[in-house]
Amino acid sequence: RMLNAGSGPLAPPPKDCSTYVPELGVVPVFATDGLARFYMQLYDQLGLQPPRVPAHCPIEELRRCFPRNHFDVVHMRNALDHTMDPLLGVRQMLE
Repeated sequence: RMLNAGSGPLAPPPKDCSTYVPELGVVPVFATDGLARFYMQLYDQLGLQPPRVPAHCPIEELRRCFPRNHFDVVHMRNALDHTMDPLLGVRQMLE
């Protein structure tokens, strides 16, 4: 399983890894964002239904949202500097 932390308003699709590691096949990607509930409000106001949406889970609260060692890969891009406690966020991603 793969976590895309701080994904923004659009959640990515599952990742097909079979080209690189055939036995992996398609890997599920879980997207989270601390602002996800606000993205959902905007979608509702605009009457939009995106294909995939992130779960509301701030990076500092990953352990509340998911059990330890739940993910094989954790990815975060251009979002750590938007958190309240970046070091806690990194610790949560490493657990």
